[in-house]
Amino acid sequence: MLSVATELLRLADHIRPNDVDATLKERWLREAEGTVQVEVMGADPSALFTDGDVSLSVPVPYDRLYLWYLCAMIDLTQGDAELYRNDVAAYNAAFQDYAKWVLRGRNGAR
Repeated sequence: MLSVATELLRLADHIRPNDVDATLKERWLREAEGTVQVEVMGADPSALFTDGDVSLSVPVPYDRLYLWYLCAMIDLTQGDAELYRNDVAAYNAAFQDYAKWVLRGRNGAR
């Protein structure tokens, strides 16, 4: 796994102490990256990989979307509906910020 993904996993575990298996959290990172690839970059979902190293494409400061997604999924598995809702709202806002940034770049307005 890449160091950025490892650092995000450590940070999520620090923010949301949990006993969720690391393999599941890596899968969640792949899900978040897959959503970026499909929804923002226009990738074909069937071309995405579900194993191997976790490669994350969203740059700082927009990469916080991964952290919020991890926290949301941890909270969901731990049954904390209130934290889950808050985390999903933060994830959605971060995702939209990133999508807008990409769109501005495509239109030459970065």
